[in-house]
Amino acid sequence: MIISHKYECVFVHIPKNGGTFVTNFIKSIDPSCEDYHHNLGYYETGHQTMDFIINNYENYDEIKEYTFFAVVRSPIEKLLSSFNYYWHSYFKFNSFLNQLDFCNSQNLHISNLSFLSSSSSLSQDIVLLDFDNLSKDLICFFIYQSVSDIDLLNVLSNVNLDKVNVSSKKLVKELKKSDYKVLGLHPFMNEELSFWHKFREFKRKNAQLPLYENI
Repeated sequence: MIISHKYECVFVHIPKNGGTFVTNFIKSIDPSCEDYHHNLGYYETGHQTMDFIINNYENYDEIKEYTFFAVVRSPIEKLLSSFNYYWHSYFKFNSFLNQLDFCNSQNLHISNLSFLSSSSSLSQDIVLLDFDNLSKDLICFFIYQSVSDIDLLNVLSNVNLDKVNVSSKKLVKELKKSDYKVLGLHPFMNEELSFWHKFREFKRKNAQLPLYENI
């Protein structure tokens, strides 16, 4: 989680969704931003779910009026990125697909929704940015947050705004052909795919960055 008091926004860092790129972008416009990590006992992580932020972040009252935002990504490309990140060391890809439900319960790298939804009675709007259009969405978001011309120029000079990450095109193409048939067998993945398609449809119909509650 990255907190910018200067621009009054909070970046909810979902794994495998271009978070390092966004972090570098924010640090370029606000070097004093807070790069928050919490201890899991055996390592520290900067990936906090909305449940954690609302219920466990000690200074939540200070930031709850800030604009929260996150990057969401096609669950198929996200799954492939997660597989390429470390699972390929342990599984063949077909075996990986058969392990999806187990993986989801053990590994939040695969999910978008587990970071966005909250079981808390408190609610928090989250602006959603599209991984496939990340540079443009990120600039639009911070223009809306009234980013200064000097800070924006600093980003354009120091941050590579090219496409962040490209998964294996052949695998992505094959999986997208049969996403519901192959991945829809797994209840959590079916939910992720449904969310993704609704998100893209909202973006197609509306010239604005959607809120999670709108999807």
